[in-house]
Amino acid sequence: MKSALKIATLYAVISLGWIVLTDRLVANFAPSREAETLYQTSKGFLFVLGSSVVIFGLLVVHNRRRMAVLVQLAAMRQSFEQLFEANPLPVIAYDQKSGAIFETNQAAIDLYGFTRDEFRQLAISVLHAERPAQSPATSKGEVEARSDWQRKKNGNLFAARLLEKSVTFDDQAARVAVVFDLTELIEAERAHGEAVEAKLLAEQAKTNFLSTISHELRTPLNAISGFTALLRGEDDPQIREEFLETIEDNAAEMLQLVDLLLAAASAHRTGIRLRPSAFSLPDMLETLRAYYEPTAQAKGITLAVHTDADLPVRVYLDELRLRQILQNLLSNAVKFSPEGTITLTASAAGKGPESHVSFRVSDEGPGIPSEQIGQIFQPFVQIDSGTTRQFAGPGVGLFICKQLVELMGGEIRVETAPGKGTVFTVELPLPDSTEEADRAVGEAKFF
Repeated sequence: MKSALKIATLYAVISLGWIVLTDRLVANFAPSREAETLYQTSKGFLFVLGSSVVIFGLLVVHNRRRMAVLVQLAAMRQSFEQLFEANPLPVIAYDQKSGAIFETNQAAIDLYGFTRDEFRQLAISVLHAERPAQSPATSKGEVEARSDWQRKKNGNLFAARLLEKSVTFDDQAARVAVVFDLTELIEAERAHGEAVEAKLLAEQAKTNFLSTISHELRTPLNAISGFTALLRGEDDPQIREEFLETIEDNAAEMLQLVDLLLAAASAHRTGIRLRPSAFSLPDMLETLRAYYEPTAQAKGITLAVHTDADLPVRVYLDELRLRQILQNLLSNAVKFSPEGTITLTASAAGKGPESHVSFRVSDEGPGIPSEQIGQIFQPFVQIDSGTTRQFAGPGVGLFICKQLVELMGGEIRVETAPGKGTVFTVELPLPDSTEEADRAVGEAKFF
């Protein structure tokens, strides 16, 4: 560019010098009319030639400067397009008057599911979904913010926060919208709220549990203490025997409650590990019948134990945990049944890996409302009904039963209806050998 300007200047200087020199020669030598005419013609030609050269040089300089500016503008536009496309947030540009979309970036394509060409055939209003929960637009400077629902190509809606600004794009009045997808934020807030609510419910359940336990422990303790004091001053052997039976019953009730609390505390602190061994299943069932029959008979309840012919005499299971499961189920049946019959039925089915043993405890008690069945296996939870308030318990027995049954690879089910009694069914896999049982031994930590 500088060399072209120098050449044009040199030509102009030469032409001007030639004109000045010829003017002096003509003035000194008085040429003829033909020479004068030739001189004036050449003088005009040189002037035009010099001026053309100068103008040409200036045009070259201007054109080169213009090309440099255009190259710079093209580089700036390319950088802008790269930044626009690489923006991790969805960006949509649309005409301010018609609302027609004319540009989007890859993030918007990924979010909405439209292709770039499909976007250019849409109006911005197509993406907007009418929903009642929308906030009015607010402005901060030149940026307008609003929250509403957006619609994807597949028809799914999502909550969004939009920041919009008016711009001029290729001499066109336009608006640029940056879209923030609020789906993950809303889900996180919902999960946080549910976690807080669950924590509050758990704390409330534990508070209720402690309150109930204090009552449950106080009741047999008061009975033991009171009848012990009466026993000291009673000489009638028959009355003393009745007092001793009452003390014994309350002591047994308290022992069962303490065992339940210790099991819950052990499960919470260190977990429970199964220890299977071979034992006589009929003998264990008879022991349970003998233990609960006096209490049942005192309430006018018949306790029956039935075993199928296919039930094996000896099984390889964790006897302690199986006994604990059946004790909880029988204790609840006796506690909540005002009358009728309680039946414990044991059976076996299947062969080989499919073999299993089933225990079915049925009663004729008040039953459980269907909407509350899902709560009975939760820790520290008691069904809120008149019956359970009358016969309050710690609220962990069925929870521990469910955990133990699942730890042993089995399943526990309940069938009930208000006024028609309750049936609990426990199914446990029955190993063919001690090696198979040892492989199935697990460990669980509750709560």
